[in-house]
This record gives sequence, C-alpha cells and structure tokens, in this order.
Amino acid sequence: MTPYWPAEEDWAGFLVVIVPVGPLPLPADELCRQVQAQIDADPVLYDLVTVRLAPRFKLTPEWDRAFVRTVVEAAMPAGHFFAPRGVIGLVVVSDDREKLRNVFDSLRDLPPSRRLWARIFGTGVRDSRNGSSPTAAGRVASTVNTLIEMYDEQPQIALNESTFLDRVGALIEEGYLTPSALGPEPSPASASAAGPASARERPGPVVESPRATASVPVVERRPSVVPAPDPVPADVRTPAARNAGAAKKPMLEAVMYDGSEIVAVDQRTPIQRLTGRQQTDAACMDELHRGGTAVGLVHLVFVPDDGVVPRRVTKRRNEVALELDQLLDSVELDVASGQPSRIAVEVLSATNPLQKHGVLRVAGTITEVALPKVKIEYFSMADIVEPLLDAAGRTSRALHARGVQVVSQHFVFLAAMRFPADEATEDDWVRLLDHGRVTWVDFSPTGGRQALHPMPPSPFGLHVLTDKEDVLAVIKEQSGVMYRYAQRLPTQAAPRDTSERDGHEPIASTASGRRWWRFGKRPGE
Repeated sequence: MTPYWPAEEDWAGFLVVIVPVGPLPLPADELCRQVQAQIDADPVLYDLVTVRLAPRFKLTPEWDRAFVRTVVEAAMPAGHFFAPRGVIGLVVVSDDREKLRNVFDSLRDLPPSRRLWARIFGTGVRDSRNGSSPTAAGRVASTVNTLIEMYDEQPQIALNESTFLDRVGALIEEGYLTPSALGPEPSPASASAAGPASARERPGPVVESPRATASVPVVERRPSVVPAPDPVPADVRTPAARNAGAAKKPMLEAVMYDGSEIVAVDQRTPIQRLTGRQQTDAACMDELHRGGTAVGLVHLVFVPDDGVVPRRVTKRRNEVALELDQLLDSVELDVASGQPSRIAVEVLSATNPLQKHGVLRVAGTITEVALPKVKIEYFSMADIVEPLLDAAGRTSRALHARGVQVVSQHFVFLAAMRFPADEATEDDWVRLLDHGRVTWVDFSPTGGRQALHPMPPSPFGLHVLTDKEDVLAVIKEQSGVMYRYAQRLPTQAAPRDTSERDGHEPIASTASGRRWWRFGKRPGE
C-alpha cells in the first residue's frame, strides 16, 4: 500500500464511530442519522466530521473482526486514508451504565495493533422519566468538540497516513483483515493525468490545502449511514485541474463594457420553526445528489461600498441579483464537459473577513431576504482572493464527497464601483481567473469613470459591464462559453373579452350613481 496524500499536505480529519451496546430505546441507525443531522446543521462542522455506525457489540471473535473492519472501511472510503492525518474517536452508546463499563474494558483489552482510535467516549441514550432521551444525539455529537480540543492540545494523537497503512498492512498479514476491506484502489489514470504527487488532485478541491478557523484543519465530508460514493472517474476534472491543460484550451479575451472566516446562519421563518425544518448546506447538496446531474457553482459576491450610495443603487443591485438567479435556473448543460448540469448559488460579502450569507441554494430559489445589507468598507482584492478561493474549494469538496461532480466555478461581483484591477492587483485577479469565470457588474454613477485596466486572456474568461447595459441579456450572451440555456417560449395571456360575460351585458360602473347617507337616516330624509 502506497500513501495517497502528498508529503506537503499537513491537515487532519475527524472520524466518529458509534458503537451500540445491547438493545436501545431507538434503532441504532436512527440515532446515527440524528447525530449526522445535528452535525450537518452546524455551519462549521458539517464538512469536518465523518460519522459511521459500527455493528452492535457482542463479545465474540466474529464481532472483533467485524468491528475493526468497520473502522478501517470508514477511514478508507475510497481506497486511501481519508486525510493526511486522522483523529478517530469511538462513542459507545447504551441504556445501562454497567454495560458501558464492560464494553470499555473489552475495547481497552484489544491488542495495540487493533486500537486505531485516539479516545473512547460513553453516553447513555435512556432517561429514567420518559425513556429515550431527546438530548442523546446532542451528547453523541458533542464528542466531536472534545476530539477537536484534544487535537489542539495534543496534535500527536492524530494518525498519519503512513502509520495507519502500516498498521492495516500488519492486520492483513496476520490474516485478521482482508484486502477487500480497503475498498477500491485510486485509479492510476487519475494520478497520472493530474501530474506528479506534489500536484496530485485531492478529492474535489479547487484551492490549496484547506485550513479551518480556530486552527482546526478542514477535511472533506462524506455521507454517514449510506455507503461512501464511488471514486470520481479519471476524466472528471475540477476547473483547476482542467486548467493544467490550458495549452489545448483556447484562451478567452476579457470582455469589458465601459458604461478566512465563514458565517452561514439563516433566520428561520415562523412556519419553519413550527414544522421543525431548517435549511442547511447539506440539505441542498443532498438534493443536488438526488438530481443526478453535474453542478456548476456560482458565487454571488457583494462588494462593500466605499461610501454612502443612493438607495436606488441598492435596489437595482438586489434586483439584478434576483433576476440573475432566475436566469441561472434555466441552465441545462455545461458546455465544457457537454453534461447536463444545474446551478447552485451561494451569497457572499467580500469583506474582511469574508462572510457567507445563508446556505447554498439551487438556482431560482433565492429570495430578497437572503441578500445581505452591503457594508461600507475598504475593498482589497489582495485580502479577499485567498478566502474566496478557500470558500469555493470548501463547497466543491463537500459536493464531491456526496458524489456530485462540480463542472464549473463562476464568481459574479456586484459592486457600486469600477472594476478595480491595476498593476498591483492584476496577479490576484489572474489567480482567481485560473479557477473560474469572473463577471463584474458595475452599479456606480456614470460620471468621472476612469479607463479600465487591460487584463490578459484567461481560460474561463473575464466579463466587466455596467448596469446601464441590459445586464441579463449581456451576461447570458457572454456566459455562453460556459452554459447552454434552455429555450423558454414566452407565454402570452389570452385576450380578455370584457364586452360580454356569460351572455350578460357589461356591468356598468356605479361610482357616479352611488348615494350615501348618514347612519340612521333614510334616503328621503
């Protein structure tokens, strides 16, 4: 077994394995689903943590083998270790404290070669008053925070990939584990197509190695209870990987018309509070996965204003954002790959730090409530390019982990200022253009506009325009290099014949014939 991750990768992932003991007041898979739902609802943890369910504990050699196999399969869902370094935790759940103690002793008595985890947790799932405890899933999910705190204090608890593979190889040599537990091997074709190991493509990234806030590294998410998705075929490439063959792809000239904190919190409506529904990124990604088509990501980036802008500018900017979302809903095919595709949209503010507003949404579903109130702040492309690429890569990795192919990236900037590229920031814009298409819509007043800085050709294209153009028509025309839009026939309402209604004479207006009188008086008085 050869390591999959390049040597320069230095981040850790977290794996939680739930071990049910004895009969529980609710099915074990339902408990696992509730834990996964709580983690998915967390805007920080939803793509940091992998959750798996182990077979029910039985003190037999067969269970011992099945349990170790479950841990290995969870840690190697695609034939390789799920992260350059991994922190594995076991959560033993039972309705009896004595059973928990016995299982703790049994797991500790396993030989060191079979103990692949950093810590064992125990929690009860029964309440003496009303049976199943409603906070049981929350207690299980809280162990993730403990694992993260342990890693911050003791980074050595994480197993690196080579150590994990050595221990798995020893288990195979002892006959305790079969090679089939390792899952499919990574495709050699994909490794050769992506280049040497130092530039090998990670599962679905579009940016450099992730870094999470509060010194917690990011690891890609995978579904919890359902089996892990098959590896992406060799010809499925992210925009960054396709850019490696830019020599074969025609470079596009810039089209200009002269005229690392992430917060994802949605305020739930009263109806959602009553029905218990809460929008999450994970729910949208699962919907895209069920759709079975490829996905193009569009990032609506609201650029902070450099001063107070007229109210009509704010209104016009929001109108264009909503109209553009409706236009993207009509995309039916990705031109570069030739595959049917849908568009998913996320709303960002290019502030320092970068802010994400709401959750990922399928195009055509954004409402004005999801649009941010633009702040007055200095805009610096040098400060925003790295967090913007990191946010795009985070979403792309999460979709890839669910088996959804990301075929394009599109950054749409909505700003009340001129396109701010100059000699000092040209490299930053080129870096962003290497990962996806950039569209800049200028909503500033027409007076006193300076000349635009010329930009070099890019693989996905740059488009600068003002709101004085027919924004939707121009964007639709220029983005034809990426999307093919569905041809929607205009609907015309049938002319209404008001001369007759069911054979009766038209109803004449009675406004001139109405007579009103004071209360209590008759018309003749």
